[in-house]
Amino acid sequence: MADNLSGDIRLKLSQPHRCKIWMLLCGLTLAELCAFGQEPIPLQGQTRVDHLPVAVLLDPQGKSHPQDILAQTASFRENGRRPLNFGISKATCWIRFRVAPYPVHQTWFLVIAFTRLQDIQLFRQESNTLIPMGKSGTQYALSQRAIPHRLHVFELQPSQEEVTYYLRVSSHTSGLQIPLQLMTPLALSQSETRIMPWFGFFLGVLVTMLAFNAIFYFLLWDKAFGVHVLYLACLIVVSLDILGLANLYLWPEHPYWAQNGNGLALAGIFMTALFFAQIFLQTRDQYPKWHRILNGLLVFLGLMTILNLVAQRPLILLAILVCSSCLLVVGIHSWWRGNKASRFFVLGWGFFFTGAIISSLERMAVLQPHILTSNAWQIGALLEAVLLSLALGDRVRQFRWQARAAEKAAHQIQIEAKNELERQVAQRTEALMEANQALTQAKHQAEAGNRAKSEFLATMSHEIRTPLHGILGMSELLSHSQLDSEQTHFLQAIDSSGKHLLSVLNEILDYSKIEAGKVQLETTPVNLGKELQSIADLYRAQCQQKHLAFHLKVDDRCPPSVLTDPTRLRQILMNLLNNAVKFTQHGSITLALNVVERSEEWVDLHFFVQDSGCGIPKTQQATIFIPFQQADTSITRGYGGTGLGLAIVTKLVALFEGQLTLESEVSKGSTFGLKLRLAINHNQPVNEGRGHFTPRSDHQTLKVLLAEDNKVNQTIALQLLRKLGIQAEAVSNGEAVLEIVQQTRYDLILMDLQMPKLDGIETTRRLRAQGDLAQPKIVALTANALAEDRTRCFEAGMDDFLSKPFQLAEMQACLNRVFPPTAPHPKPSSTV
Repeated sequence: MADNLSGDIRLKLSQPHRCKIWMLLCGLTLAELCAFGQEPIPLQGQTRVDHLPVAVLLDPQGKSHPQDILAQTASFRENGRRPLNFGISKATCWIRFRVAPYPVHQTWFLVIAFTRLQDIQLFRQESNTLIPMGKSGTQYALSQRAIPHRLHVFELQPSQEEVTYYLRVSSHTSGLQIPLQLMTPLALSQSETRIMPWFGFFLGVLVTMLAFNAIFYFLLWDKAFGVHVLYLACLIVVSLDILGLANLYLWPEHPYWAQNGNGLALAGIFMTALFFAQIFLQTRDQYPKWHRILNGLLVFLGLMTILNLVAQRPLILLAILVCSSCLLVVGIHSWWRGNKASRFFVLGWGFFFTGAIISSLERMAVLQPHILTSNAWQIGALLEAVLLSLALGDRVRQFRWQARAAEKAAHQIQIEAKNELERQVAQRTEALMEANQALTQAKHQAEAGNRAKSEFLATMSHEIRTPLHGILGMSELLSHSQLDSEQTHFLQAIDSSGKHLLSVLNEILDYSKIEAGKVQLETTPVNLGKELQSIADLYRAQCQQKHLAFHLKVDDRCPPSVLTDPTRLRQILMNLLNNAVKFTQHGSITLALNVVERSEEWVDLHFFVQDSGCGIPKTQQATIFIPFQQADTSITRGYGGTGLGLAIVTKLVALFEGQLTLESEVSKGSTFGLKLRLAINHNQPVNEGRGHFTPRSDHQTLKVLLAEDNKVNQTIALQLLRKLGIQAEAVSNGEAVLEIVQQTRYDLILMDLQMPKLDGIETTRRLRAQGDLAQPKIVALTANALAEDRTRCFEAGMDDFLSKPFQLAEMQACLNRVFPPTAPHPKPSSTV
């Protein structure tokens, strides 16, 4: 039976069937040989081999063990220069090539001229085993690589037999375009020697452009130069990384930066490019829509950069493509709208973008390798850096062109001047004369304006002070009469109001001095309690008219006497109270003084004025302290005022070295606070009111003539003189003075400046010119209070100056100056 079975088998495996089996085996063997690749690479007699014939196998998951690869030899396929992986997956590429035997004494290097690959491992097949020969890639430090070089280089071991090599390459942050080369050490050295001058030129131009823009940035402090410097710095970093030089000089032992530095620098390039476009093309003002789009691209680019670092995916390339396209569109749009400077931007960025595309197409085997296509991105980067630097330096070149044009014009003028010197001199002389005349006329006009201003201020001062002198003079005379308590209270209110009006007038006339910071505070003993009581008495009447309650609160701890300037302090508080009364329609007003802290020598005081008025919005509280500003323009119509009061208060508080505060709420009122530190008075007596003067007996024998045209002022002056025991005569103009002094000798003439027929200045000059006449003392008695008026009086020959309105104390002080107590008693007057 066994023989029968054997016979059946032999019968089934007849000759035709055997032929088919042998043909199948031969086909499988031929397929395997075809899949293995071309013949072994012959190395003898050569120094380098480019574009190695290789077979390729893709491992989608990247988890195959080297021993597993030997079992998949039938899956290897020949591959030309096509990209193996575009960097969007973690696929691993296995590359197989065979090397023919070569002498043992000869050394060969496997060179991979693409620097952005992450992990490269070389294996040598021995029997059924793959022996590791070294590793390289961006994830390894330079010292960990097979050969420390800017490129990925492996040394092949010489052999007398044919050797098969396997190359494992993985990279998920860059496309796998793997140009393999075999070189001898001499060929590799010669290749580096040929390429390094080009690298040096390329990087040298970029560094030169960076230094050029940095110098102009520090000279001009122009943001565009600064942003372009950052752009060039990022471009240099990317270039060093792509050329492999960054692995040697920037981060040789830092794999993290070797893998991510390129992406961060690329993001920096396009972020600075977007900023540069906004500044250089002036998109904020010229193209607001594009400006918003560029801002959005900045955010998009930042997010893609973060995702690129976290997810380890080349998402930054997508952002770069979008940003580059938008930058070109914005530049073209600006050029089309007439911005000539944008042509540099469009051409420069166009060259850079085009160069990058050409280099990418060459690496993807779409374009044939050529020196121009391989280095297209470098050429584009150079042109872009130069063009944008030229665009930024265009203004500097314009300055140089203008200087050259000026030099040529000056040279031409010199040539023409030789022939037409006399005509030019005459024309220039005439022009100078006209200019001098214009300057003289402008000077006269300015002087006339100043004189008009001075005359106006003098007239205003005279016209206001004249009736004010009547008010204060009469109140002075009335104060020396018999009055009951109520009349005395009323008289004090009149006197206080008049003095305040006089203070405001002086402040207006001296405003320029306040603005110049030349106002100085006086130091006088003051009883703050009585001073505040005086102010309160003045404002109670106003509050009663508006049906407002007025409260005065003075801290009992307040010292009885302090040293300060009462006029300026009173001015501050009255300005604040004026505002409170003006803007309060119902409720109450409070003037208060609190003691914050006190020592033996000083006291910290807090004055505050509180009202229940309309209040001030917080958005307008800062403007009310600006001169001529108010919280609302409707206030001017509803309440009046110039808006100067709080501005002057602010300046006066600064002179006191105090602090002004404000708390206000709409419809609930305002509180203005004043914090001051004042010295406590321990020795000096406090001037609490009017003094009582004892007339000097030697003054009562004086013969006095009063020259005054205003009847009220005549009456006041004569009455004040009588209070001092002096009898005087009065005339109403200067001519009358000249006539009467010819008949009667006078010891003193009180001379008003502004009088009809002949004013006081001219009258004084004529009196002083009469040398044979006994010269009396002459005191200016005038409502003019400017410094110029005082100077004119003394130049005319007057002895003293008494400004209206004046009071009895001031009259006595003037007489004491003109007739000092040490002077001999004046002789009795007699008729001439």
